[in-house]
Amino acid sequence: MPVSGYVSGGEAWRFLLLPVLIGVVSGLGAGTRWYRTIFLEEINKDYVRTARAKGLSEAQVLGRHVLRNGLIPILTGSVAVMPLLFMGSLIAESFLAYRAWAATL
Repeated sequence: MPVSGYVSGGEAWRFLLLPVLIGVVSGLGAGTRWYRTIFLEEINKDYVRTARAKGLSEAQVLGRHVLRNGLIPILTGSVAVMPLLFMGSLIAESFLAYRAWAATL
């Protein structure tokens, strides 16, 4: 992977691969634990038990009740995290730029 610079066209993906990979991997663990906690809370709610007792299939219960209500805090949290995403990108980019500068010495 190139350490600095940018080219347009078909070769641009090489310059974007490392920053995108850093952004995805750095938030993967915390995000996965948060999503799991939200969905486990929703599965144990009364309205989910009621839907199962009414005879809805498991796919309908998970899609209509659990997923819809579980996405509310996830979308709210995603909007709140946007500034941190940009700040993390700025920090990662400054680190990669520093690495490119140090490689020239």
